[in-house]
Amino acid sequence: MEKSESSLRILLIEDNADTARMVIRLLTKRGFDVHHAATGLAGLQMARHLHPNLILVDLGLPDLPGNIVAFQLRHLFEKCTTKIVAFTAEVGVRAERIAKKFGCDYFISKPINTQTFGDEVYKICVEKE
Repeated sequence: MEKSESSLRILLIEDNADTARMVIRLLTKRGFDVHHAATGLAGLQMARHLHPNLILVDLGLPDLPGNIVAFQLRHLFEKCTTKIVAFTAEVGVRAERIAKKFGCDYFISKPINTQTFGDEVYKICVEKE
C-alpha cells in the first residue's frame, strides 16, 4: 500500500527565502508535512530529530557546502529509507555525478516546474530502493 502525502515528512534545507516559501507552499498544498532549515548545520540537527522520508538539500548553502551536508546526512541515514535529493541551480551531468558521489539519491534542478514538482517529489518518496 502506498503512502499518502500527509504521512510523508520532508525536510527542505534551503537558504533562499523566496525559494523556500515557494517550495513549502507547493508541498504543503499537496499535503506533505514540510519542515525547513535555512543552513546546513540547522538541517543536520533537524534531520536527526525529524527522521524525514525525503530531504531536499540546496548545494549552495551559506555555512557548509551542500555536498558535505548530503554526505553527513547519508552517513546519518545509511541504514534507513530516507531519500536525499540534491536541489540546486547547478546543472549538468558533472554536478549530478558529484551530488550522487556525496550520497544524494536524486537530483532536481532549479528553477522547478511548479506544475509537476509535487508529483516528482511524491514519486521519489514512494519509489522502492
